[in-house]
Amino acid sequence: GIRDFCLSRGLGDVYKRQAHNIPEGMAVASPIYHATGSKSKAFFYSLISGACEPLGALIFGFFFKEIDNYTIQCLLAAVAGVMILVSCQELMPIAFEYIKPEKAMISNAMGMIFISISIYMLHGSGGLHSHDHDSHSHSNAHGHGHDHYHDH
Repeated sequence: GIRDFCLSRGLGDVYKRQAHNIPEGMAVASPIYHATGSKSKAFFYSLISGACEPLGALIFGFFFKEIDNYTIQCLLAAVAGVMILVSCQELMPIAFEYIKPEKAMISNAMGMIFISISIYMLHGSGGLHSHDHDSHSHSNAHGHGHDHYHDH
């Protein structure tokens, strides 16, 4: 079930999906602090923003009692789509309004480098699994296997 899946995935997978929350919290708090001068308001609105994830987990738990690996991967792909759309349609255009596009792209690249280094460091500590694209089904040393689905 879900419990076994979560336990088998380990802390590394949780980290790689949550590492963006630190700069995200800063991104929520900084304009509020700049506009109001209040650290408590900036903290409060960042807290409210962060509360959306546990709310999403509760909604998920309500609708999905048992879930297979294929469905999990489809949901993760859907979330990736949401994140890409929000980044391209909302975040980058707003950044372009306030800073030069070159500076926005440098900041964007720095964010990618930050998360890439974080994930790389977890690979080195054994905290994440790698994807061997030569095989379509495999099991890793840390106790879980998965299939790669391909549409041909």
